[in-house]
Amino acid sequence: RQHRALERVLEGLEKVLPRADAQYGRQRRHDRKHYRGTLSVFAYGTQPAIPPQTLEGLPLGWTYSLSQGGVGFVALEEIPHEPVLVGLHMPNGTVKWLPGHVVRGREIPEEAFWEYGVAFGVPKDKVEG
Repeated sequence: RQHRALERVLEGLEKVLPRADAQYGRQRRHDRKHYRGTLSVFAYGTQPAIPPQTLEGLPLGWTYSLSQGGVGFVALEEIPHEPVLVGLHMPNGTVKWLPGHVVRGREIPEEAFWEYGVAFGVPKDKVEG
């Protein structure tokens, strides 16, 4: 049942992508692509951005959109709005870790999922100098 709900949520989000691209496309530096895959999220807060040794206990997410600048995904649990490492699960079984920050998070009404947008890179207010 949860798998059917996940498919319904991902399909719904993919349907609104063309409208969002028309509205925000000029503001984006990178083209978004429909991408279905899994990822893990490690919220590191004020700790060093070092990928964890294991994926055990990390929130799991399912992507619907990916670009050089960020990723859109859904997860079963709430993820804090702080610096994160996003671990994209690659087809060969490895995990590619990318630093980012949660720029959008909302609970999906009447579903057991949260929808997120993560921008890759370090937030401007976190850059030393």
